[in-house]
Formats: sequence, C-alpha cells, structure tokens
Amino acid sequence: MLPTLTRDLLLETVSDTELLRRYHRGDLGSFEVVYDRHASALLLYARSLLHQASQAEDVVQESFIRLMTYDPERIESGVRTFLCSVARNLIIDEGRRLAVRARTHPVRETRSSEAPADPRQERILLSLDQLPPEQRETVLLKIYAGLTFEEVAKLTRVSAPTCASRYRYAIQKLSHLLGEE
Repeated sequence: MLPTLTRDLLLETVSDTELLRRYHRGDLGSFEVVYDRHASALLLYARSLLHQASQAEDVVQESFIRLMTYDPERIESGVRTFLCSVARNLIIDEGRRLAVRARTHPVRETRSSEAPADPRQERILLSLDQLPPEQRETVLLKIYAGLTFEEVAKLTRVSAPTCASRYRYAIQKLSHLLGEE
C-alpha cells in the first residue's frame, strides 16, 4: 500500500471514470477525489438556481448519491456534465412539485434569508435572477460548472450556437445590470 500522501497525489492525476471504477471495486478514497473535483462547482450551480443553500446542498448530495450507483462505463459526456444533468433534473422536478403545491396551497414566496456575505456576490446573484431562465442556466453551466458550449447544448437540448448566443446575450445584460459596460 502506498503512503497516503503519495497515493493522494497519484489519484489527482487519474481520470474521473477510472476513479469511479476504483470506487466500485471498494476504494472509497477514489470517490472522495471525484467529490472534491466537482462538488463546489455543482453546489454553486444548484445554489444559483435554487436560491436556498439547504435545497442546493440536498440536490448536490442526491446527485453524488446517484453518481455512486451509476455504472461509470455508461457516462458518455463526462462526470461533471453527468452531475449537472442530474442536478438540473432534480431542480426541475422540485420546481414542478412547488408549482403543484402553489396551485393547491397558495403561499406568498419569500427570498431566502441565507444571503451571501459579500455584497458584490449578492448583486451578481440578483442580476442573474433578472436574466431569462435559459440565459441564466447557460451562464451558470458555462462559468460556474465549467462546461463547454457543446456540453451545455447537450444538457439543455439545444444547439451549441444557441448556447453561445444565450451566453453572449446574458453577459451583455449582466454587464449592463452591473454597470460595467
């Protein structure tokens, strides 16, 4: 067995798919590396769409649980894209549940009290809220999740040029909203 420090350094250079294979063979540390690689970007993506840290954390946790049980050989477009896809589907499902609940039990929606500590971050989040949903999602997937336009296109089921256009329009609007033109 390799010393822990050497083993951790070696795992950092191993692909996500290989780490997941190792995890399925019983190496729990391999999954920790995958988690460390993708959790913060996934949490930021989910947090930006949900506006509540606790819901975003639940989505990230469920996304990783599903990754743990998924066959790594069936992941075609990369682990980060897979995780974003799972998170997106969970968020859409939650939105549907909330819409049904709102129709049957109307309650005034309030913004979460869990506000970011940094005023600039709050300003950015408020500006993101003003974007059309498809532009906001494209920006979040591109910047926070680090996906390519092709990966975003596959995930959102539109063409890569459409993603690029959405991104460009969103950046222009954000620049205007943030007063940085």
